[in-house]
Parts: sequence; C-alpha cells; structure tokens
Amino acid sequence: MLGYRDADVENILRFYAQKQVEPEFIAFSERRKCDLSIVARHIYESDLTRKQETEYLASLWNDDKSFWQVLFGYNYLYFKKQVDIEMNKLLGVYPDLTVSPPTVILDEVPLESLSLLAIREREPAEYREIKDDVFARCTDAKGFITCAVSGFKSQMRRDFQIDHIKPMSEGGLTTLKNLQVLSRKAHTEKTRLENLKR
Repeated sequence: MLGYRDADVENILRFYAQKQVEPEFIAFSERRKCDLSIVARHIYESDLTRKQETEYLASLWNDDKSFWQVLFGYNYLYFKKQVDIEMNKLLGVYPDLTVSPPTVILDEVPLESLSLLAIREREPAEYREIKDDVFARCTDAKGFITCAVSGFKSQMRRDFQIDHIKPMSEGGLTTLKNLQVLSRKAHTEKTRLENLKR
C-alpha cells in the first residue's frame, strides 16, 4: 500500500474491532461529491433564497450517504463557513485574490545525515552506489562476503545487512567509513544490545 501510515492501519483495525463493520471510504472516482465549490455553484446558479440555501445545506449535511460530516469533524459550523467562503469567491468578494499552489521549500539535508532507507527513497542511484561500495569492501577475491563482527562468510548478499558502526542515534553518519556489513544474526544481536543501553 502506498501512502499510508502505521497509525492509519491501527485506526482502521480499531474501528473494525469496535463496530464489527468495515469503515466506509471515499472512492477517488467519487471525490467530486466532496467538492464544496460545486455546492456553492449550485446555490449561486439556482439563485436560492437564504431559507432554501439553509434547507439545501441541511439536506446535504444530514444525508447518510454523504461524507460531509466526516470531512468536517461533525461540526456543521465548519461546513457552513467553507460553503460561505466558496460563495464569496463566486460573488467576487475577493477581487484581488489569486489562488496559487503553495510553494514547498525543501530543506537541504546532506545525504550523509539521512538513513539508508531515506537515501534509497530520495536518491535511488546514490543508494545503490553506497550499497555496492560497502559490499565490495567486505568481499574477498573468491566472492565471499564477511561479517564485520562474527566473521560469518557467504556469497549471498541476502544473508547480510548494512549497518552503521556508530549508530545514527549517537551522531553517526551514513558514510562509507561508518558503514559495515553484518550477518542478519549479528545485526539482530547488535540492535538488541544497543536497545538495552537506552
């Protein structure tokens, strides 16, 4: 699954455990049903009176098949304020308003201060180069990779993990000098011992 957080999965499981029903989701194909600018345009083009507008919004809000209450935290006031903002845009209340997407300014974080996982996501080619260099340094002429701690040897990369000599939690960087190859067993034991120190 792309773009999920562990907390999202936990919340879904908790919901299911409590209610014994699957939570409802908004399908991407139906996201236009959650567009307040369409609601505002309907009110504007239908020239609804204030009373008709109030009734129309109440019907949307109370519709069991809509997601308005969920989207606005079950707070009708938030929903109404957003509809008012969309109406004001249509009425030209904000004549000098130019809507532009926000500018995202990324922090310039040096690669060596990132974890290997973060480097893999940000710079896949750089990640592969680092990984290949670390494994090359720990591989003998016959193609055997040697664990830096236990001395275990194998020709299969999958038997090993790349590890920081000085952990990042203690200020270690992701540099070739600070990376080593450990067998999976040695890596598990090293991690266990480091966690005991905390």
